[in-house]
Amino acid sequence: MRIAVYGAGGMAGSMGARLWQAGHDLAIIARGEHLKAIQQGGLRIEFREGGGFTATPRVATDDPSKVGLVDLVILGVKAWQVPEAARALLPMVGPETRVMTIQNGVEAPYQVAEVVPAERVITGAMIGGGEVVRPGCIRARNLHIPDPNLPESPLGQIAPERAGRTDSVARVQDALQDAGWRIVLPEDIRVALWNKFAPYAAFAGVAAVCRAPNGVLRQVQESRALMRRAAEEIVAVAHAQGIAVGKESLELLELVVNTWALTFINSAARDFLAGRPSEVVDFSGSVLRLGRAAGVPTPVNEFIYAALLPQELKALGQIAWPE
Repeated sequence: MRIAVYGAGGMAGSMGARLWQAGHDLAIIARGEHLKAIQQGGLRIEFREGGGFTATPRVATDDPSKVGLVDLVILGVKAWQVPEAARALLPMVGPETRVMTIQNGVEAPYQVAEVVPAERVITGAMIGGGEVVRPGCIRARNLHIPDPNLPESPLGQIAPERAGRTDSVARVQDALQDAGWRIVLPEDIRVALWNKFAPYAAFAGVAAVCRAPNGVLRQVQESRALMRRAAEEIVAVAHAQGIAVGKESLELLELVVNTWALTFINSAARDFLAGRPSEVVDFSGSVLRLGRAAGVPTPVNEFIYAALLPQELKALGQIAWPE
């Protein structure tokens, strides 16, 4: 396949590099020092277990019009950047192109479907990405080494609902499995998105508020309880929309807290703590909007949103702090 990665962060960048390693044509749309490093020396993947490889894309650019038409666009930007990015990627989209969203929220595929026909939007609740450790380099798991603590990654499309293994989904599934991912096709991809969103957003929000990594949150029971309450509120919002999220989302939260590295902070919280624009407030704001629309109270997520909003507005340059 001809694949374009739009936003080569930890997840999308590692997906593109691994798909390149599996034999697919790769183009990367990035910016800044990360782009310069990729243009000069390729995209390096360093495995946490040791070793790695360097992907050399056909083109690395900040201009989607220089890529040409592709079979698959992997949209790797942050959740709050999706509407703008969906319009910007159109020069790469032909009649057979599929656009894959991998954001940790639940609104991205529908935002893309406002620009691209909904039946051509694929979404994945991907597990097993990585983090950009320096320009042009991502540190990630070696997915070819079995890890019983790493869940499968659900994949599907939003239109028609419960589409199952369509030709489009099957092609992407096969490619990702060749690249090392364990892919599952759920009956309803919306359930999978919310199952991931609930623990991810709850962890990110509480980690950002507490300014603490996983090892600290694991020990401080009050913070851990706050995280679970935030996740339970998100599950309640999903239920109010008729999305049958089960206990899996809360079990995933416990799995992350109990088994992942003591130093782990997910990317949304990490961006926030570094003073960069992040997805944390977007996550909590999404829960508030959807909760209000469904008549579901979300006091913990409302607290997280209110507590983090000033710092997020500062990072976005929308508010000035007095000297």
